[in-house]
Amino acid sequence: MRVWVTGGAGFIGSHLVDRLLRDGHRVDALDDLSTGRFANLAGARALAGFGFHQLDVLGPDISLLAERHRPDVMVHLAGRTFRPGGVPDPVSEARLTVGG
Repeated sequence: MRVWVTGGAGFIGSHLVDRLLRDGHRVDALDDLSTGRFANLAGARALAGFGFHQLDVLGPDISLLAERHRPDVMVHLAGRTFRPGGVPDPVSEARLTVGG
């Protein structure tokens, strides 16, 4: 099965990517690297069946990528990491979390 993980370079996303690859799935991690770290995918990059795409899940490139790669499943983990004090831009965050 081909699985996409948005937020795939984040802490949770990268662990999910590793697990899915170990289970024999083809996995594409999608992340804009605004809070995720490419280094989190070091293990995945060494395995067959892995792809990485640096892009914004709200941008136009994701539609083109979907047409080319045709994922069977998408796990949406993209989001921003916030510090104490609340969400600085709740409308933008809702677009990413719900719209992405």
